Amino acid sequence: MSSMLSKDRFLDFFLYAVAEIPSQIVLWYLVRRIGRRRTTTIFVALSGGSLLASALTMKFAAHIHTMSLIFGLIGMSGISGSYSCLFLFTPELYPTNLRSTGLGLSSTAARIGSVISPFASSFARYVPWGPGAAFGSLCLMISFLFFLLPETKDIELLTIVEDLDKPATNSVMSRTNKDKSNQM
Repeated sequence: MSSMLSKDRFLDFFLYAVAEIPSQIVLWYLVRRIGRRRTTTIFVALSGGSLLASALTMKFAAHIHTMSLIFGLIGMSGISGSYSCLFLFTPELYPTNLRSTGLGLSSTAARIGSVISPFASSFARYVPWGPGAAFGSLCLMISFLFFLLPETKDIELLTIVEDLDKPATNSVMSRTNKDKSNQM
């Protein structure tokens, strides 16, 4: 994506910032309305679809550089929104005593893309549409994997590891009811 932008680093920085601002506003609204899992899935799918569209535009309509750039910036906006949402969603999946460890391991795994990304420009020299197609395909695959995760909107956070084995809505309610009956 970055190989498609202008050669002016100030203009590039401006375009990156412009791509991220709308995603944060939409993220704030969607997280409150439809939940964390669906919001993250939407942003990752948007990013994957946009990056694939950018790659296809570069491959089959090389003369439409502007469309490829627009799709690339939409993809960056989607990744920005999903990355922000993941830092909200991921800790909510873990019980209290594992929350920081789970977020740390997830963040470490996310850095794999950061390690691979410098090689994308080398790959783009040989196949200009290759990095967009590779990263876009991975984003679309990941968006389907999000359906395996539970929704955490309006659910009390897990506090003990044993709650992981129970359904999210029943585990908190049943433990809360048991605690109340034990107190009486």
